[in-house]
Amino acid sequence: MKTQVLIADDSAIARMFVKRCAEVAGLHDAEFSEAKDGADAFEKATSKSFDIFFMDLNMPKVHGREVLANL
Repeated sequence: MKTQVLIADDSAIARMFVKRCAEVAGLHDAEFSEAKDGADAFEKATSKSFDIFFMDLNMPKVHGREVLANL
């Protein structure tokens, strides 16, 4: 089973960078999902099981800390 990874950041460039770093670090076979803001991150995190979260704390709509506290 592939490692499930959620990358949540309002910057598309940051999401791409984090994904590439994770792949280089050994997660090249992982399945990546992306969220563009805190509300999107919460929705995705509650609808699917993830093994790893990369969460920007300062995001629009819902702060990253709030997302993590409510999971």
